[in-house]
Amino acid sequence: MTTHCELDSDDAMFPELCGMECTNSFDCMHDGHQALYSCYTDHEAMPSLFNTTVDGICDCNLAYGLKGVDCFDSSAKTVLVACLAMCWVLVAGVQTGRLSMMWGKLNLNPCTSSFWKQPANVALFFNTLSQLSMIGWYLGYSLFAFRVDQQGSMGYFFSSICVPLCGTGTTVATMLIGLMWIDMSSKKLKKKKSNAGKYVAITATFFFVIVFPLYMINGSLGGAASLLFLLGIVPSLLVGGSKIAASLKTSDGSNDLIVSQIKGAAYGMSGGLGMYFISVIIYILVYVRDTPTDNTVDLETLCAYLFIPMAICITLNSVTQYSRFGYRKQLGLTYTSNTVTTGQTETQTNTVLQTKDGPRLQ
Repeated sequence: MTTHCELDSDDAMFPELCGMECTNSFDCMHDGHQALYSCYTDHEAMPSLFNTTVDGICDCNLAYGLKGVDCFDSSAKTVLVACLAMCWVLVAGVQTGRLSMMWGKLNLNPCTSSFWKQPANVALFFNTLSQLSMIGWYLGYSLFAFRVDQQGSMGYFFSSICVPLCGTGTTVATMLIGLMWIDMSSKKLKKKKSNAGKYVAITATFFFVIVFPLYMINGSLGGAASLLFLLGIVPSLLVGGSKIAASLKTSDGSNDLIVSQIKGAAYGMSGGLGMYFISVIIYILVYVRDTPTDNTVDLETLCAYLFIPMAICITLNSVTQYSRFGYRKQLGLTYTSNTVTTGQTETQTNTVLQTKDGPRLQ
């Protein structure tokens, strides 16, 4: 088996990278060309390229299907990655548009202290941050795969900033909702002083002190830390959602609409996060092997460009739908069901869910 880059090319800008000995992918970086080369260390997968004294060798980044002189040539895998990445840019763009209209109608200002006292506002903020970050994340991938950003410097910059923002923003938004659900169900929706400030402080600390710095140091390390927190977030969404839905359930069915919205949000967010958890685990297991492959479709590609972004979109879409329902009166939205009329629904939800601290995450 030979390298996918060209070793002896007169046209190469930095031929010394092709076939160079390495211990990790940082050894294969050259100025801004961070995405072109990667270090492959699987001796069993590439036996002809290694001997007992070499840890690894620099070759074209096969995650994008690159090859040729300076790894500037594309393949069918490159086209697949580009198309998938652009699809997620469009999906996140549509969601961001919906959120932008919400911000405009609600006239919210995150620069004010009152904004951060409402968990619903904070969840909306991190949801929007995640959507915008996802656009930058996969836009960087698509520009590089489409060869607009041939050297990969723009894609590397986008991913290094947007991946941690998207990952932690999604985790924080869902964790905040789960914590508030549990708090509200434990108090049986009595008009007591809420713990909103405490939960906002917990999630902000989690975001800025723990996971985000880990993502900036090492994306895989941050992803692994997020997975540990997901083990607690998913049960909190399921348990908290079930408890608060049960506490709102009435014999006459007057609260059936809000109960169905809560259950739908709980299942959507926990399902998306569960899918994300499994996809990242599979991706990490495949990635750490550093096994190069010429296949157009493989597990690494499917996880990185299909299942992981799909899981994030499912999760964030559930958060968006739930936020729209929570702000339905301010947005002028009407929700109907088979058992509850619009007027009855508005009366019941306003009575049950309004507290002296303001509207809370339903």
